[in-house]
Amino acid sequence: MSGDAPEAGAPAVVLVGPTASGKSEVAQALALRFRGWILSVDSMAVYRGLDIGTSKPPKSVRREIQHRGLDLVDPDQDFSLGDFLRAAEQALKEMHNAGVLPILVGGTGLYLRGVLKGVADLPRRDPELRRRLLKREERDGPGTLHRVLREKDPASAARIAPSDRQRIVLWSSYDGREPCGEIHISSITRHRVADIEFASAAGSAAYAAA
Repeated sequence: MSGDAPEAGAPAVVLVGPTASGKSEVAQALALRFRGWILSVDSMAVYRGLDIGTSKPPKSVRREIQHRGLDLVDPDQDFSLGDFLRAAEQALKEMHNAGVLPILVGGTGLYLRGVLKGVADLPRRDPELRRRLLKREERDGPGTLHRVLREKDPASAARIAPSDRQRIVLWSSYDGREPCGEIHISSITRHRVADIEFASAAGSAAYAAA
């Protein structure tokens, strides 16, 4: 096989549920029985060092069964849904080329929905713009960015608390910017934040979940 992406409707096993519900043990048994690799779909398991409370498998298990989606970045690094989906896409291509069964395991519904259904084609965030936005918030005081959000997208502003700086910055830190006073607001503002976080692309699911 080449590096082609899996065909739409390719089989996969999906196990979801809260932490410590036994998903990992079932996934490991399935991987051994059906020659599978495991893709973690957990927004906390992507961080190195955050082992307590994430139910990451021990190294002995990871030596026996291939795992993907674990320990991708350090805890102080920004990691988005798009970052995870790019990593997951690479992992699934690797599984496809190896001829193994993908077993998706986790409790982060947004990540899982993105893998199975895809997400809207949105621009990438601009880290430098994000830094400037945070600096402006520190300079001009709490609530500055939320006021900009309220002017540009009242519906999203009504859903996001002024103190929820992470979501407000997410809304405004993408490429394709247009001027807005001393800062630049992304062209992403034509979408509501709710749409950004939960939009899925039209068409077939990439995998037929079992």
